[in-house]
Amino acid sequence: MVINEIGVIHNCYTSKFGVPRQSGLIEEESVITFFDDYGDINAFKGIDSFNYIWVIWGFDKCNTSGWKKSVRPPKLGGNKRIGVFSTRSPYRPNSLGLTCVKLVKVDCDSKGGVSLTVSGGDFMDGTPVYDIKPYLKYADCREDASNGFALSDNKDRQVSVSESIIKELGEDKVELLCDILKCDPRPGYHNDDRIYGMNFYDYNIKFRFFENTVQIISAEKQK
Repeated sequence: MVINEIGVIHNCYTSKFGVPRQSGLIEEESVITFFDDYGDINAFKGIDSFNYIWVIWGFDKCNTSGWKKSVRPPKLGGNKRIGVFSTRSPYRPNSLGLTCVKLVKVDCDSKGGVSLTVSGGDFMDGTPVYDIKPYLKYADCREDASNGFALSDNKDRQVSVSESIIKELGEDKVELLCDILKCDPRPGYHNDDRIYGMNFYDYNIKFRFFENTVQIISAEKQK
């Protein structure tokens, strides 16, 4: 069986560090554009009747040396191994990701080509897309589902940011950046006040954690 790449994702995450670990944590928007016949309006007729969709995509930026039978999840401190099929690790036999996102907008260009604006994704800019399917509340939602070892540890963190950085990035981007940092992009086994860096749009962001506060130190335009 051949799996065809049908499109690509465009968003603010230009490197792996900083990408939300799960979908729905950050309401950032991504745009999915499609190749050739896959973007034909006839293939999307009726999709606007759904407000959530599944995106099947590929971990194309991960190590391609092969899959791993066991991995060290950050949720377990990075020092305990568990079976790959018990995790959402990218080091899988077929390196496929599955994400539920909110369908924000369906756009159609003058040639009948379609692009989808979605929010709440956990994928990088440039990620390949392999399929789109509607999310069905009656079939896909299980209220009695267990989270296993992957319990949420999001905290009500404060973010400290200077007026000069707000002026440089703009209020909308700063709001998104603060939401990303509140989810703590550091490895799960790091808990210190070292200075970290991440790519955000075309900026390099420097930040550090101390107690329950994140301080954004600088936002440097990348050349």
